[in-house]
Amino acid sequence: MNITDKMKEDAQSFIDELPIDYGVLIGVYCSAYGNSRHWGFWGPSEWFEFLKNVRERIPYDMNPFFVFIGAEYDLGIAEAVVKMMLDFNADAGIAYFRQAYTLGRFHIGATIELIKRLNYFFVFPSGLGFLADVVNTPHLMWFPPNLDKMRYTFSDPQNNYDKTIHAPFSDPDSAIKLFDLIGRQKMEESYAYALRNR
Repeated sequence: MNITDKMKEDAQSFIDELPIDYGVLIGVYCSAYGNSRHWGFWGPSEWFEFLKNVRERIPYDMNPFFVFIGAEYDLGIAEAVVKMMLDFNADAGIAYFRQAYTLGRFHIGATIELIKRLNYFFVFPSGLGFLADVVNTPHLMWFPPNLDKMRYTFSDPQNNYDKTIHAPFSDPDSAIKLFDLIGRQKMEESYAYALRNR
């Protein structure tokens, strides 16, 4: 794919719009309600529970920022999760969750450029997870049982079980244990590298 200068500029403009103290950038792709129901994966409450567990594990000084990514038709779940985050902030009286909602905002080329800039990416099974592997962004992508044999068959062997985690569908508690086991360290390494090169 030919990623134009304009697409790169669009992604960089988004980064430049973030609060000056943004820290670790965590991408989230939830997909649409229809896809989630069809495949039997999480709805908004499970995504929120999982991301709350992720947030609890990130040191305060890393200032995590969640970036919700997707196309215009990937509506529903991400919107609901962002609302849950905002409600949680309001109830707590602090900006515990900081997030940006970008669904439908970018051409796929700019989305790829944005994925490159993430320190970690949580992905419902989609081409975005495949692209994360191509651009070496650490990520965790879940697969339904009927696609289990597909795990690790298309990704860079050097990334497998390291930057690239292909997990079977699970509940949020099992997913956070997997993130603790492998993903968290990769996120922290990616963030440290990004800080050195900002």
